[in-house]
Amino acid sequence: MLVKSGSRIARSILYLSLIFFAMTSNSWCAQEDYNGFYSGTYSGDDNGAWMIGIDINQGTFFWCYSTDIDQGDAETPNYEGDAGTIGNYSIASTLNFAYQIDIAIDSSDGSVTGTWSDTDSADLGNLIGSKITSGAYVDQYIGTYKGTYIGDNSDDLVIRIKSNGEINGDITGSVTMDGTDYPFNRVWLNPDGYFQGDGDGPNDEEFGFWGNTNGLAMSGWWYSVTDESGTFTAAVTINVDNDGGGGGDGGGGCFISTMIE
Repeated sequence: MLVKSGSRIARSILYLSLIFFAMTSNSWCAQEDYNGFYSGTYSGDDNGAWMIGIDINQGTFFWCYSTDIDQGDAETPNYEGDAGTIGNYSIASTLNFAYQIDIAIDSSDGSVTGTWSDTDSADLGNLIGSKITSGAYVDQYIGTYKGTYIGDNSDDLVIRIKSNGEINGDITGSVTMDGTDYPFNRVWLNPDGYFQGDGDGPNDEEFGFWGNTNGLAMSGWWYSVTDESGTFTAAVTINVDNDGGGGGDGGGGCFISTMIE
């Protein structure tokens, strides 16, 4: 069950707003040698996609998207140490779900294995994945998507997927708000087209959203700390990166391209 908590959402936003820069290393024998982006899938009593970004200096984030219930989640994992060539990370409990996650990254090939379990139920399963070594996968998703969000509030939205893997955009405040466009913060896109992000509404209330795209259309789910929620849909209108691939709303710096070693 989704837990809507202002403090928890704020924590999620803090983790998701970090920008990560890769460090190049000739051998993997310390925590910083695992820096980079990794993605994959998890299965078992729940199924979905996940992504992790690691940087010893600026923080580590983890997010997952349940394809069974169309909801996302985010947390920051802790580094538990290096055993030979295996770096271990763990998450005591994710924000919206009660998942505990243990992740092992093999430095010899960048492969990821792990397990997850739900402390509120008997649900459990495994996760697998690998290090992202090329940003070329972004090409199939690049474009400007326009659509609407509906539910407890409704209006227009614009989402842009850029050539460096960054996503930005904005929602239009509904009549019950003030009609202003509100940008959301940086969003992370994984190779399977799943993403999540966050933003601030007209009264500085945080909202989060999760979705997926096939390069032509996207759909997903949104919620806010005011206990409002709903869904959104959008279709691509321009299949190019109109923002030049860098910077964009929410600050400078690249995303995937800076993480590829």
